Amino acid sequence: VTKANSLTINSAITLADEVGATIHFDEVSQTSYFRYIDNKGKYPHPHIVWFIDARSIDAIMKLAKEYGLHGTGIWNIMIYFPQMWLLVNSQYEIETILT
Repeated sequence: VTKANSLTINSAITLADEVGATIHFDEVSQTSYFRYIDNKGKYPHPHIVWFIDARSIDAIMKLAKEYGLHGTGIWNIMIYFPQMWLLVNSQYEIETILT
């Protein structure tokens, strides 16, 4: 049986700091990650945490532009990610349409 927890980017960075992990960046997936061992139980449990950061968002936006896509999606808009909005606002002209 496996399970996973959803973390915000700040929570992921805090966890990496708490467990003394080094954050790496995978060039192929354009995603940040770190590994750590949880020694709280009877047996040690290895974990790998993948998370998006500003570099990941930038890669997604470049990929959408390269393939002529008209947009991308956000999985959970309730988890605020300020770096994403800074990148979007700096690279695109946002128009508000009122109907």
